[in-house]
Amino acid sequence: MARPHILLIDDDPDVASILSPYLKREGFRLTVSRNGYDALRQFRRTPFDLVLLDVVLPETDGYSVCRELRSQGDTPVIFLSCRAEESDKIRGFDAGGDDYVTKPFSPRELVARVKARLRSRDARPPSRSSHVLRVGRLEIDTLLQRVTVDGRPVRLSAKEYRILCLLASRSGQTVGFRELCRDLWGRDTVRDLRTLTVHIRNLRKKLEPDPAHPEHIVTVRGTGYKLV
Repeated sequence: MARPHILLIDDDPDVASILSPYLKREGFRLTVSRNGYDALRQFRRTPFDLVLLDVVLPETDGYSVCRELRSQGDTPVIFLSCRAEESDKIRGFDAGGDDYVTKPFSPRELVARVKARLRSRDARPPSRSSHVLRVGRLEIDTLLQRVTVDGRPVRLSAKEYRILCLLASRSGQTVGFRELCRDLWGRDTVRDLRTLTVHIRNLRKKLEPDPAHPEHIVTVRGTGYKLV
């Protein structure tokens, strides 16, 4: 049986050095990422069984990373944070986190929480809704990577699909131009913004009843786009 694979997203190297021997002793594999965007790219390439996620990260925050992880499935997410206020914990759960552990923490207790969360996941019957996003007429099956509008399949390019998933994961909220570019290309230059505009235009042609007057992928002037 394959050993459970844990992704640790934390820019503090001490956290990895402390946790690593405890996790390995219990038979877990550990991969470490110190940047939210790098971690998301890694998550798309590698199947992980659970994610340990810091709130404070370079370039983006753990809440945004968690929302994106949740848009791609139901992999358990445990927040690790020095922020202990009730409002911070609530925000973590609202973002899709399954647990919230404050720093400093006991490595043995954290490993016990990891094991309990994985047992809970394994005991839960598969749920189609856990990997299906619905926004109005639009349905995104992140497991099959299939998009339908009113039940009609729509073929998207890889970049178009990534943009749509990010917008759908934060339905009704504005996603900034630069955040979209960094997620797609790992940078945000003027050239990337122009390419993003082309992808958005193509998405509207495929999803909107009237692409010239979009109702769903809406431009928030000077800021970004949102899915409504």
